[in-house]
Amino acid sequence: MNFCMLKLKIIFIAALLACACAANKTAYGLEDVLTGADAAARGGAYLGGADNNSFVFQNYAAIAQNPAPRVSLTAFKLISEVNYLSAAYSQGSFGLGALTIREDGGKIRSSSNQISGGRISYSDTTLYGAYSLPVDFAGEQFALGLRGKYSSRHFTGFDGTAWGLGFDAAGQYQYGDYWTLGAELNNLLATGLRWTSGETEFLPLTLALGVKFKALGPEGYYWQKFERQSLDFYADWRTADYDTLFSAGVEFRAADYLALRGGIRQVYDLWGEAGTKHLKFSAGAGVNWRGFYLDYAYNPADDLAETLTHFFTLAYRFDLPNPKPEPEPELPVRRRIFSDIDHLALAEHLAIEDLGYLGIFEPISGSLFQPQAEMTRGELVAILVDLLDESEVNMPDNNGEVVYYNNYAEKASAYGLLRGYPDGSYRLEQPVRRDEAACFVIRYDEILFNNDKQLNVSIQKYRDVPDLHWGQVDINTTKQQSLTQGIGKDVFLPKTNLTRLDAARIISRMEAIREARQYLPELIIDTQ
Repeated sequence: MNFCMLKLKIIFIAALLACACAANKTAYGLEDVLTGADAAARGGAYLGGADNNSFVFQNYAAIAQNPAPRVSLTAFKLISEVNYLSAAYSQGSFGLGALTIREDGGKIRSSSNQISGGRISYSDTTLYGAYSLPVDFAGEQFALGLRGKYSSRHFTGFDGTAWGLGFDAAGQYQYGDYWTLGAELNNLLATGLRWTSGETEFLPLTLALGVKFKALGPEGYYWQKFERQSLDFYADWRTADYDTLFSAGVEFRAADYLALRGGIRQVYDLWGEAGTKHLKFSAGAGVNWRGFYLDYAYNPADDLAETLTHFFTLAYRFDLPNPKPEPEPELPVRRRIFSDIDHLALAEHLAIEDLGYLGIFEPISGSLFQPQAEMTRGELVAILVDLLDESEVNMPDNNGEVVYYNNYAEKASAYGLLRGYPDGSYRLEQPVRRDEAACFVIRYDEILFNNDKQLNVSIQKYRDVPDLHWGQVDINTTKQQSLTQGIGKDVFLPKTNLTRLDAARIISRMEAIREARQYLPELIIDTQ
């Protein structure tokens, strides 16, 4: 290889690479392979797409819509001499990419093919980083993306080195069920390529708009109820230096694992008159299996020769890691409190255990309930006062003064629950009769709900509670509210003392207690 031929070859490669940064030559740059074989097969149209394997090179605004990790790789020789490698990775909202091109031109030789200088080679490396985020604006969902890139170029033999920074922006919007709109602004901010010779290569600002149309609907068409088919049309418009290039493509998914693609694009005529354009066709296919994706593009570009005509992109999509299941909350172990109620009906057994768990009834002598023991007035009043306190019922007005009560009797009296006997005593130590208990319960209800008792005159009253009984309204109201059921058919026995079992039955039927019992842990009844 003589020096003249080598120089011509290097000049051609340099011109080819410079085309990648010049808007009026983008069609002849490395954009075809940079975006991946899937986009190249569609004529280079990709801005409307929201699912691919090379997000950082296509519309990176859609990365966040596909958070599962995915990686793609393209590697081959371009023009039989240039080693080309591009790689892309995305996960969550971030994407990374790298493009590297290396060419070894051998040593400088004279016209007589004698070595006359050192080795000459060319390298070009660009690193990309992208970030995507969803944006809610005026009730509409948009996707925005930002991308930074660092480029470095180096000629050995000529001691030429350049570097540059650039920042791009992209966006995507889902319009209805069938249309997706995309946009891209390249080199929004850029330093240009700064060569050690002092020259700066301008990185032009380019704008691109794209659209995707889902012809078979947002979910595609299910053939024979198990194979999903889709037919999508793509179109992109790119502007730079007051000129526009158009590309369009179609992708037909015959099945979830097979895609067929075709496209057309406008390109500049590299060898013809400056500024002239012509149409270039492309085609390709893609297959996938268990996360592996292989895409092929046929790009009949005779002007770039040989291996660019056929190229492949290999990719793999990882599954999202299964979220670690949250451990089931351990419910507190709840075992029986009382040991002397096994002879009762199951419903009464459970009700008494629930009241014990809620702290309404305390066990006697360790684990006894003593269901037939008589309740005192003080015991019943204390239970009702505690329930009123838990319900945060407002106390009667005390002219704005804070009042402290020495005992349950004083507080019950302040609530209006305990009124006492004519002699002024409360007699808290004596057993409470069933008629007195009914009055206490109804007064509690009136205080809690701030209402007056309204007895339904049509209700079947207790036969043994005469109309002249001082508490007949309260007693029959407990029947109306299903707080008491009596003993036998319509018999109340008002003068009989109230037992702890009677009190448990009444309290367990109160509305607040019924609601609280719904959220208690399941009772483990251990008979051992």
